[in-house]
Amino acid sequence: MGRTTQKGHKQPSGATSLEALKTEVKEGKRVPFYLLHGDEEFDRDEMCDWLITAVQPNAAMEFNIDVFHGDDLDFERLLECYYSYPVLATHRLVVLRKAERIPVEQCKKLDAIVDDLQESTIFVAVGGKIDLRRRLFKNMDKMGRRIDFKKPYQNQVSGWLTRQARKMGVRIEPEAIDLIGFYIGNNTRQLITELEKISTYVVSGQPITAKDVDEMSGGFNATNVFELADKVGQQNYVAAQKILHAMLENGEEPRRILPMLTRHLELLSKVLNFKGQRLSSVEMANKLGVSPYFLKNYREQARKFKGEQIWNGLGILLDADRLLKSRNRSQHGNILRFSLMELCHL
Repeated sequence: MGRTTQKGHKQPSGATSLEALKTEVKEGKRVPFYLLHGDEEFDRDEMCDWLITAVQPNAAMEFNIDVFHGDDLDFERLLECYYSYPVLATHRLVVLRKAERIPVEQCKKLDAIVDDLQESTIFVAVGGKIDLRRRLFKNMDKMGRRIDFKKPYQNQVSGWLTRQARKMGVRIEPEAIDLIGFYIGNNTRQLITELEKISTYVVSGQPITAKDVDEMSGGFNATNVFELADKVGQQNYVAAQKILHAMLENGEEPRRILPMLTRHLELLSKVLNFKGQRLSSVEMANKLGVSPYFLKNYREQARKFKGEQIWNGLGILLDADRLLKSRNRSQHGNILRFSLMELCHL
């Protein structure tokens, strides 16, 4: 194997933003190593595919691109490919997927590639939570570029889904976005799968609505749950009881209604905590994890409460949850009705 040593090569360490890396690559700048890792696999794998396409050799790709997997690694073959000269091209590309699964001993044997660089090879490592304390990955970070991919927090899911829908060219209403996030949580792969599934169900050219999400994902009418939560926030007992009665008559499960009521009160509590902070509507919506479309409604409802009232309301819902788990199903409807009466008279 012929080796070309690259002495004194230094790059600033620390995570790089996805946007900054894309800009750098588009400008034609290259580094010896790219390290993409983290538990947010959708954006991570999408970026890996983009990067491979962007930095791939300019000719004879079948001879100049090699892909390995950390859970079934032939490290000797990897080293051979890394130190081989490109065929009729300016450089080679070696990709290591599932890099977090490399056994410790094999990882140590790969230290050679950071000690003795091959200038004509670009190395891309991608995987879940990679141990950056390992010498191999620590030095890849120092000599190249690293991007950390973290799952969005629950209050970031709506914004993440909105951006993905825009990229996909899918029209979706804010309430539908919030509802998908409620059902799926922050698993981005599942969020995308759900968005794609629902978009194929909706008539072409029409936006995805909360009703569409209900029919495809929920199994119960969560649109009514949103309306119920709103009436509780407005302290409108009569309207809330009418909605609850209709839901129970239609066979809705009380234990599936409680989480939405809890989430609603938690959002109102957060709005109260923002009082006095100079936040724009967009900043506040992002912190809440809701679409700006609904912000005005939450702010108006929050004005009706004091902090201790909301805490009392959350306590009521916690007690209701305990009762639903310990009492006979025949009592569940009455437990929820009584809790609703307490919530609307805080």
